[in-house]
Amino acid sequence: MGLHCTLRSGYLRLLHESGTMNKDGSQWLPRPAAVVLPQSTMEVQEIMHFCSNSQYMAKPLSTGFHTAAAASNKNVIILDLKRMNRIIDIDYKNQIAVIEPYVRAIDLQTEIVKHGLNCHIISSGANHSLLASHAAAWGYGSQALLPVSRQKPAGSGMGSS
Repeated sequence: MGLHCTLRSGYLRLLHESGTMNKDGSQWLPRPAAVVLPQSTMEVQEIMHFCSNSQYMAKPLSTGFHTAAAASNKNVIILDLKRMNRIIDIDYKNQIAVIEPYVRAIDLQTEIVKHGLNCHIISSGANHSLLASHAAAWGYGSQALLPVSRQKPAGSGMGSS
């Protein structure tokens, strides 16, 4: 396939160009060049740096299972964030949670309900990514979203915003 990178084995899985999704044998959506499963911000930075220095582009995915999460062309590397699923900290007094992208609503709700707290769960149910829903989907609760650490395409952190 020609994909050369120094990513650790274990979170890089290359996909083959075989298989179709339509009954008539035609390809419904292109297969991605690879699916990567980073476990940390540093691994995300490494992947973003690789993509910015090659013909590949990264497409992050948390809990979405829809066509918008699919690769748009054969040079897409899907960034599957399912290994970034930790609740890092919960400040019950100030009602603030620090979470990674794959923390689902049910994961946080299970922890905070013990302290009489509740989190906003959108109509898609408790299995959605809280961070993705608050940051990208229709703006629900975005006014309550505090600083977020993001990654630049070149692979360096943008810090908080």
